[in-house]
Formats: sequence, C-alpha cells, structure tokens
Amino acid sequence: MEKDTLILDPFELKVYIEFLRLELMDIGQKQGLCHEQTIQASIELDYFINEYQKIVS
Repeated sequence: MEKDTLILDPFELKVYIEFLRLELMDIGQKQGLCHEQTIQASIELDYFINEYQKIVS
C-alpha cells in the first residue's frame, strides 16, 4: 500500500516544521540526544526543512 501524499503550502509547511522542532526538543530532553527516536525526529525535521527551502528559493 502506498503512502498518501499531502501537499502543504509554504505557511503550512513552516507551521509543521515548528511542530517537529518542538517535538524534537521534547524527545531529546526525555530520551537523550543519542537515542534512536531523537535521531529519527531530527532526520524528519531536516527533510522538511530542506523541502521548505526548495519551495521558497
């Protein structure tokens, strides 16, 4: 089964990035910076930041 594709405009993407940033900080404080869950959250945040930069450039 394929994942559904969700298209966000730049504002919505920026809001989602902020949500992911706060989530990453929370996970990092609770689990530690080297925990697999923290690393995965960081990878996800990086991905969406890169996508945002592609859109606004």
